[in-house]
Amino acid sequence: MKRTEEKAQAGGSKQNQVKAKVPVAYEVELHRLVEQQAYFRAVCDGFRLPPEEYWYAAEKDVHKYF
Repeated sequence: MKRTEEKAQAGGSKQNQVKAKVPVAYEVELHRLVEQQAYFRAVCDGFRLPPEEYWYAAEKDVHKYF
């Protein structure tokens, strides 16, 4: 029974070490979409809020779809 537990723990650690590889182009495109969305939000609002507020709202909005 001890060997089974060791195998389970070893398998779990391997899964934790492996991270999903996201293509760089995808990350760049997401950043571009967030950047555009934040800018358009700021323009429509007249740049009344700090830039971070527009950025956070845009990230939330873009990540709903991707």
